[in-house]
Amino acid sequence: MNNNNYSEAIALFEGAETIAVFMHINPDPDCIGSALALASFLRNKGKKAYVFTPDTKTISMIPERVKFLPNVSLLNKCDKRTFDLSVAVDLGETGRIGDLALPLFYKGEKSLVIDHHETYSDFADVTVREEKASSAAQIIYKIMCRYDKNAVDKDIASLLYAGIVTDCGNFTFESTSEETFSIAAELLTYDIDFSDITRRLTKFIDYNVYRLKIRVLNETRFFVDNKLAVIVFRQKDFLDTGTKEKDTDGIINEVQNITSVLLAISISECGTDRFKVSFRSKGGVSARACAEAFGGGGHFNASGCRLSGKFEDVFDSLLAVAKSKLQYV
Repeated sequence: MNNNNYSEAIALFEGAETIAVFMHINPDPDCIGSALALASFLRNKGKKAYVFTPDTKTISMIPERVKFLPNVSLLNKCDKRTFDLSVAVDLGETGRIGDLALPLFYKGEKSLVIDHHETYSDFADVTVREEKASSAAQIIYKIMCRYDKNAVDKDIASLLYAGIVTDCGNFTFESTSEETFSIAAELLTYDIDFSDITRRLTKFIDYNVYRLKIRVLNETRFFVDNKLAVIVFRQKDFLDTGTKEKDTDGIINEVQNITSVLLAISISECGTDRFKVSFRSKGGVSARACAEAFGGGGHFNASGCRLSGKFEDVFDSLLAVAKSKLQYV
């Protein structure tokens, strides 16, 4: 167990009465589950803890498939604008907090980051970062156990399990470790409905999202002897299927699963000349290196960035970098 700054983090919690927890933009189940679990735990400890989405007002960025999780009703339920402590979970850079939430984050007298990404720039008073952890949830559970394991309940365990099972790819990603399995098994002792959580988050799919998925995958483009696959989500795809950018989550894994594909790229049009790009890799190819070429980052096998420009130029630039990373494979 890596007790990296756990004591300092706990001291911040102990010394704070009001605590605000922040997510990253386009939050995934690990981010959402971790943030809600931490706030719920701190409330059990008698703290006034709140959770903010990136726009601080709505839950529009929260995927529909995640809204069944416990305590989602806590989101943005706070009128305060200053706090004793601000906590950012599952992110390593201020830009990931979002333009609307970032000023609020800095209203905290003290700040803490709990993260597992390999690309980061430290910006808080205390940082707990474990790059080899499968998820932020895995780290947060260990902090909770060090602080007061008795304050963990069934809802918190469910939220943490949701974060772990999704961010480790249902225990298939290379970040899955013996510790990941051990913590997941321990969370089961809280009598959580782990099978329902797993099915809802990794198996179930909305009808409209299914239509989007089939539409886009049917247009997958392959390069470099089928080692590189690119899928594209245009605004028209979202309009025609009644979906949104947040509904693209996980679809890239479908092409990454193809045996020959070592690098998969997903390009999502999120506005006029604005694109969200995700990279997934295997076989020793670095997704992070691709993202970093465009100012992004993340994990070795899962990273992303955001780009602006005409679609054709963005596509060609991504293709050139991807091909360069595959030329020696």
